[in-house]
Amino acid sequence: MRREIFNSFSHRVSDEFGGPGRPGLLRKVNAAEILRLVRERGPCSRIHLARASGLSVPTVSSSIEYLRKKGLVESVGTGRSSGGRPPALVRFNRSYGYVIGVDIGGSAVRVALADLDGGVIGKVNLPICERGTPARVVAMIRSGIQLLQKAHGVKRKKLLAIAAGAPGITDLRAGVVRSAPHLAGWENVPLQKMISEKLHLPAIIENDVNLGALGESWCGTARGVPDFVFIGIGTGVGAGVFLDGHLYHGSDWTAGEIGYLLVPGTRPGPLDILEPGPLESVIGGRGIENAWQEANGRRQPLQAMEILDRAESGDPLARSILERTAQVLAEGILNLGVILNPQLIVFGGRIGTHAALFEATERIVKCSRVAVPRLAPSILGQEAQLLGAVWLAMRLAEARLLGSPSGQLRKK
Repeated sequence: MRREIFNSFSHRVSDEFGGPGRPGLLRKVNAAEILRLVRERGPCSRIHLARASGLSVPTVSSSIEYLRKKGLVESVGTGRSSGGRPPALVRFNRSYGYVIGVDIGGSAVRVALADLDGGVIGKVNLPICERGTPARVVAMIRSGIQLLQKAHGVKRKKLLAIAAGAPGITDLRAGVVRSAPHLAGWENVPLQKMISEKLHLPAIIENDVNLGALGESWCGTARGVPDFVFIGIGTGVGAGVFLDGHLYHGSDWTAGEIGYLLVPGTRPGPLDILEPGPLESVIGGRGIENAWQEANGRRQPLQAMEILDRAESGDPLARSILERTAQVLAEGILNLGVILNPQLIVFGGRIGTHAALFEATERIVKCSRVAVPRLAPSILGQEAQLLGAVWLAMRLAEARLLGSPSGQLRKK
């Protein structure tokens, strides 16, 4: 699966060069493939890389030299001889530089510093104490990066790229957050430009749940699964959709916005991009909390996680809210099953990974006999989005280092 994602990124970057007929493009595509193999397989020889890639030994040698000049690979001695001269080995230079991954939430901004192999070196969690305006959030990201640089002795020139996830409809090509209903004043925000100009780094932005799907595909529950859906349930509700090994955005960047699904038990349309959707209003954190308040005559307010905990302990009222939430969620999942027929649906987010909600939803889904996907909780938990951001930042840094004019991703 990692190879398919990598190739998807490489193909999008390849579009920047005008097509597959250009020698410069071919060299960079070959170098990207060799770099992928070196990263995945550790120290290896040119012969080994030629066999694994299907490229000729001279082409591999040319790619290695190109990558060595870039500083992305380094020599590490020789391997075992099979009768002739011992083969020279090369490995990926993961400490050549570092990337930044950012997860923007409704109440906090999380920032991670990672090496070029995706190893997270440090993280900071910065609560949003004031109104989380775009300018305020970008300033917080900058502060978080500075804290990590100081704590880990990373010089500014070693930072190569940053990727950030926002909880809303995000236009990847334009670098604009079109709408984030759970953040104040977030409408048509040029977040990519703001981050790039403020931090002086190549930047890319993505929907936060899509980043969760990238994280799960890279190193989580969905690793090796070409067709799956990652559902993130927290304050909001969204889905990252992988089809045939590629993250799918849709024609208007709204693929996966399942919070707007119209299912039984939710309010009817019309839908409004600036407001939480019908499904989200029932199964999202605030929907669960509102249901508790209404049933309790607005006494004894509780957080959504506390309500689910009570349901797990047998509280009758909390249990009824849990069952209603699970029923609505299960109907949404079955709709996804009929339309997309994914092999797997991964539950993520603070609420989505709660055992009581997962078990109740799975029980309802399994009663059906048409296009029923396998359900599984995320093994990455709250780290899925942040790791997805790290992965995307690595790909952006790599594209820049291999010579892409803009390092931008193309839409799939």
